[in-house]
Amino acid sequence: MAVAQGVACLGQPDLLQPRFLCFPVHGDLNLGNILVNTDGFTVIDPRGTLDYWDPIYDLGKSLFSLTVFDDVMESGLEVTRRIRSGVPEFDVRLLEDRTVDVALAMEFLTMLEDLPFLSRRHRYDPFWRERLLLVHAVHCLAEAACRISDDSPRAFGPHAGISARRLLAKGLHLIGIRLLNACVNQLECTRKVGPPDIRPIISWSDQHEPRSRTAEKA
Repeated sequence: MAVAQGVACLGQPDLLQPRFLCFPVHGDLNLGNILVNTDGFTVIDPRGTLDYWDPIYDLGKSLFSLTVFDDVMESGLEVTRRIRSGVPEFDVRLLEDRTVDVALAMEFLTMLEDLPFLSRRHRYDPFWRERLLLVHAVHCLAEAACRISDDSPRAFGPHAGISARRLLAKGLHLIGIRLLNACVNQLECTRKVGPPDIRPIISWSDQHEPRSRTAEKA
């Protein structure tokens, strides 16, 4: 609903529709699936598809890996609940200092802007940045569900096993909602002034204490 409203505000009902598709795409282009050596890099473990696909999906997964996923899986997070003006809210804090990863994410965005592929694409697909923001948020929400089914051993502070997996799922879900809301707000604010500024959304925190607040509904 929030995405639909944001798109409607732009007056661009086809905003999420890529102008052209590519083949092949990877399907799970997180940093753990990229092996770097002195001669370049190798991409492994594709989530194969025989269909043409939007390459922004892959780029959004790489960005999500830099901004959220790797830190969360490596060091965990904390989720606290409190009541503010009678409304339950949740705060999410990543335990890892994100300074380096946010800086890398900014460099990644700069690199994307400089790629001939995307600079040419902008003429035919002017909304690729908007889709990158949406895909980045949706990857976070999708990964929340994956944490429940993941049977890998996890332990963060007092949480271990299924407790740790539930904590990861809850935290990723809340962060995803926050990113999605920020994305829609950005779409509304920039509909008359050009492409969205991706960087504030990628940062989404002061230092390493992101806050994701959402009201609890019965």
